[in-house]
Amino acid sequence: MFSFFLLAGCVPNEINCEEKFLQYDQISSQKFSLPYIYAVNSDSSLFVYGTYHTFNPKDDQISEITAIARKIRPDVIFYEGDGISFIKGDISETISTYGEMGYAVFLADSLGIDAKNLEPPTREKYEYLTQRFSNEEVFLATLGLQITYWKHQNLNFDTYYKIAVRDLAEEGFPVTPEMMNAEYFRAIFERVFQKPFSYEAFESANFQANETNTVYNKVNQTANKYRDLHMVRVITETVDQGHEVLVVVGGWHAAVIAPYFSCYY
Repeated sequence: MFSFFLLAGCVPNEINCEEKFLQYDQISSQKFSLPYIYAVNSDSSLFVYGTYHTFNPKDDQISEITAIARKIRPDVIFYEGDGISFIKGDISETISTYGEMGYAVFLADSLGIDAKNLEPPTREKYEYLTQRFSNEEVFLATLGLQITYWKHQNLNFDTYYKIAVRDLAEEGFPVTPEMMNAEYFRAIFERVFQKPFSYEAFESANFQANETNTVYNKVNQTANKYRDLHMVRVITETVDQGHEVLVVVGGWHAAVIAPYFSCYY
């Protein structure tokens, strides 16, 4: 059975609640355990399930998310991640392909309720990031996040690299012709990290943990802060309209935005 806690609130709107986000560089010192699960208010009109990402259909998180949905009966389920979908009638294949976020969409469909993506418009996100970092740095960090997923799906790096770069262009990233060649990525990686890129050895979560003070993490942390701000605005607007909401997001997102909800509610 899942366990969760109720966030302690303060006087609503006594300060700018957007200033209350936990900083990503504070997470390691807080000793959070995942999944990170909490109800924002006593009537459970907002319930947050912060996951560790999984593609295992037998992961305990799947049954926990199901149990929470049955308990609180949301009319909206929010999830994170662009390109997330589900395979009608096939839970295992949905999770194996799209992870627990795909299951959130699958669950909403099975319950006959709305599943809504919490991601901000990609073009606006890239404009925000490229005002703060070079195009090369944003490109490196953005592609790096996708590599572990490619490996999990046993995808060929060079083939899916080209697909990913074309997708970036369609999403509004300022792609140049040289970026279409995977050697461009390998060269940036080696220059930034002073070691050759290895597709076989690369694991995004471990890499982020080990490269805390590099531009790779700084870009992704900045992107996550931008995403988190968009997330809480969408979530609070939906709750304030009277909806019962279940939010399924990565555990660090859940931890970072928890102080905002304690302030706002």
